[in-house]
Amino acid sequence: MQAHRVGGAEAAGAGDPVHGQGGAVPTDRAGVAAGVLNAARQVSGGLGVAAFGALVATGFEDGLRTSLAVSATLLTLTAPATTRLPGGGPTASSRGSD
Repeated sequence: MQAHRVGGAEAAGAGDPVHGQGGAVPTDRAGVAAGVLNAARQVSGGLGVAAFGALVATGFEDGLRTSLAVSATLLTLTAPATTRLPGGGPTASSRGSD
């Protein structure tokens, strides 16, 4: 698996989410698309931290077990769905054929 530079950090298999879809967003709107994508990612991350924090606040050990079960269930349900997304396969740039 090839590692890509993303936001100053290394991420295995992560490409450019805005331009990596083969022109899904017009070039003149790429900045807006990147901003919307980043804002949605930040909001959902904050909500996730708050939700799992509320579970842990009920009792650390029980909350941690519940959080792990919820996370594992969500991963199991969503991972197969991502393979069905349009353009879900590797792009030419992520394969290194540029």
